[in-house]
Amino acid sequence: MSQRSLREGLRKQRAEIKRAGLGLHVIQFPSGRFGFAGRVPLELAYRRADGSVPTEAEVSDDLRLPGNFRALKARTFETREEACSAAAGAGVKA
Repeated sequence: MSQRSLREGLRKQRAEIKRAGLGLHVIQFPSGRFGFAGRVPLELAYRRADGSVPTEAEVSDDLRLPGNFRALKARTFETREEACSAAAGAGVKA
């Protein structure tokens, strides 16, 4: 599958989510940590090892790898308040 078709697929998925009216929601994982579900902005979803925000292309490439080979890590938080604070810092309401 080409990079172009992958990007187009991601755009279509985002458009479907937007039409469905799903917003950003804070959820608690079975581990007890908190994260996001719904329309999650890139700056809230993943981080590089150095803590910086990856590009959309990096995320797309990374998600094609098996979990133990991925360079990017999904962001999780100790508390619901910490997750909401991160969302507010990104300019979105959770």
